[in-house]
Amino acid sequence: MLWLGAKVNKAEASADGRVIAASGEVVAVVWHREKGRTVRHRLPGTDGVRDVAVASDGSAVLAVGRRQSWLVDPRSGKVRHTFPIDETEKHGWGRVADDGTVLLYTSEKGLKVWRQKEGKYQLAGLPEIKAFPFWVAPDGSQAIVRGEPYTSDQSPVSRVDLRTGEQSDLGRIPASDFVVSRTGTVAYCGGAGVVVERDGKAREMTSPAADEAAVCSAVAIDDAGTTVVSDSLVVSVETGKTTRWSLLPSESTEYDLGTEDHAGLEDLVRAGERVYAVQTIGRRIVLTEVPTAGDQPDNAAAAVVTTDGRYVVTYSEDGSKVRVRETATGKVTEAERDSTHVSSIDVGQPRPFDLSPDGKYVADRVSPTTVQIWTLPALEPLATIEVPPEGQTRFDEQRFVTVAGTTVTWWDVRTGKRIRDYDVVGEKLVGPTEEVRDIVPLGEDRLAAVADRSGLVVAGLDGKKIDEVPVGLDATAVEFQQSTPYALVLKKGQTLELWDVRAKRQVGRPLTGVGQSDEDAVTSTIGGLVVEFLAEPGAFVVADDSGVRWYRPGSAVPYRTLRLGASTFARQPLSLSVESGRLLYREVDDTGPRPPGEARLDPHVWYAEVCAALDGQDFTPEERRALPEGVGEERLCPR
Repeated sequence: MLWLGAKVNKAEASADGRVIAASGEVVAVVWHREKGRTVRHRLPGTDGVRDVAVASDGSAVLAVGRRQSWLVDPRSGKVRHTFPIDETEKHGWGRVADDGTVLLYTSEKGLKVWRQKEGKYQLAGLPEIKAFPFWVAPDGSQAIVRGEPYTSDQSPVSRVDLRTGEQSDLGRIPASDFVVSRTGTVAYCGGAGVVVERDGKAREMTSPAADEAAVCSAVAIDDAGTTVVSDSLVVSVETGKTTRWSLLPSESTEYDLGTEDHAGLEDLVRAGERVYAVQTIGRRIVLTEVPTAGDQPDNAAAAVVTTDGRYVVTYSEDGSKVRVRETATGKVTEAERDSTHVSSIDVGQPRPFDLSPDGKYVADRVSPTTVQIWTLPALEPLATIEVPPEGQTRFDEQRFVTVAGTTVTWWDVRTGKRIRDYDVVGEKLVGPTEEVRDIVPLGEDRLAAVADRSGLVVAGLDGKKIDEVPVGLDATAVEFQQSTPYALVLKKGQTLELWDVRAKRQVGRPLTGVGQSDEDAVTSTIGGLVVEFLAEPGAFVVADDSGVRWYRPGSAVPYRTLRLGASTFARQPLSLSVESGRLLYREVDDTGPRPPGEARLDPHVWYAEVCAALDGQDFTPEERRALPEGVGEERLCPR
C-alpha cells in the first residue's frame, strides 16, 4: 500500500504498525501514520542503504549506509545521531532497541553496540563478537545473534548479554527454520516436532498423537511469544499443549508479489483473540486462522453450523457421539447416538444433519431410515422419526418435513407424530407419469415442485395451483429466497440459474460448471455443492470443490472468490452459515477424510480491518492503485 518509487530490498515496521521503514536500491523512506494523517520522510544517504531497522515501540529508525548510519526520529525525520562505518567493510546490518541502544554488525570487525549516555552515544566496550544481530530485546539488555557461516545450513546461534558480552549457546540451527518473538522466545524445527527455547530452557513439542509423526519444515511465532506454529503443529508456549493441524488457507487477499513465485510460512499475527498464520503461495498472501493449542478438533465425519454462527454440530468418526461446540467459548456438549446402522456419512448419502430455522432443533440421521431430533444446545433427545432411506429431509418453521417420492409428510418434532401428508400427484400438482425431481415446502401453506414436464409449479396445501414458472424441462432442484421473488434453479449439466418467480423470467446469465453432479440438490451439503442466498435480495453464494464465490443478481461474474486449500485435496463443503459467514468443509486425500476445516466468508471483513488500520481515513490515490481489483472508486472507509 505504500509506494517507495524503487525496488524494495528491506522493510520493517513497529509493533503497532504505525511506523514503517523501507530501503531500496538508492533511497530509504520512513512513514509515520498518526490519526488523520501520514507523514513520509526520506532518510539520509544517496549511495544506497544496506539495512533499515525500526524500534518495536516506533520511537526510532536506524538506517545503515555504506559509509555511515543514521538514527532518525520517525515523526520529524530529523537525524538524532550519526554512526561511522568503515567503508572498506563488505557488509553492514543494524538493530535498534526501544531504549535507543543501537547494534551495528560489520563482517570483519564484529558486533558494535552504541549506547546513549548524557545525551551522547558511546561505543560499548564489549568483547569481539563476530555475529549477525538477529534480534535485540526492547530494553537493550540482550540480543540473539547468528554466527558465521550465515547460510541455509546450520549455523551457531547464541544469546548475548549486551552489558557484559557473555554468550550462551543455543546450538546450531538451520537459518531458514529459526524465528524469535518480540519477547525473545526462540522456536525452530526439531527432530520430531518444534523446539521452543525460553528463559534458558529448551523443550521439544511433538504431535499429540503418538502414532503420528510430526512434520516440520517451517515455523512461525507470534510477537508475544505465546504461540508457535509449524506446517503441522500448533504449540502453546505457556502450557506446552499442542494441536495437530493442516496448514491450508481459509481466507486470502491477493497481491502481486512481483515476477517470482513464493511459497512458505512467513509469520504469525494476532488480531484480538484470533491468531493467523501468514503464508505466501505463488503470488498470493494468505491468512489462515490458527486453532487454540490443546483444543483438539473433533475427528468428525459430518458437521453443520447454525445460521447465527453460535454452534457447530458434529458427530464422531465412529458414529458413537453427537457434539455441540459453542464457537465463542469452545464449550462442548455431547450425547450418545443410536448409530447401529451408520458410522459415517459418505458422499452420495442423505445429509447427516438438518437445523431448524430458529436454531432450536437439530435432526440427526442416525441410520438411513431413522432421524433423532435433539434440542440445541443442550442435546436433549426428543422424537425419533422414521424417514425414507433416499428421501429429502428438512425443517419447515417448527415442523420436521420428509419427502418420499411424490409425497410430503409433516411431523411434530416433540412427539414424532405425523401431522399430515401431501401427494403432489394425487393433488394433481403434476401429471401422474411425470418425473418429480424436487419438492420444497414453502412456509405453512404452500409448496413448490420441479417436474420434468411441468417445470416449476407452486401450489397451496389445499390443492390449488398458485403459479407455474417456465424454468425448462431440465431443472433438477430449486431453492427460494424468503420474502423476495427470487429462486435459484439447478439444471442438468451443472448449470445454476437465478429466476424472478413473480416476473417469470431468468435474471442474468446462468452459471455453468458448478458442483460435481447434475443430480445434486441446490441445498445439498454433500456431493461438492452448497448454494445459499445472502441477505441482499437476489444475492447468493456458491461453494463447491473449486472454492466459494459471491454473486449479485444479474451478474455471472463473482464479486469475490475464496479458494479452499491446495488443489491436490478434494474438498467437500459440509455446511454454509450465511449470517455468521462460516463454511465448514472436509478435505479428502488418499488416507480418507480429515476433520472439518472452517472458512470465514464475510466479504466485508477485509475492508473493515483495513479501514480500522487507517483510523477511518480513506485510501490515498497511490494506496488505491495497490488494492485488489474490483474495489472501485467510491469511498470505502467511514468519515
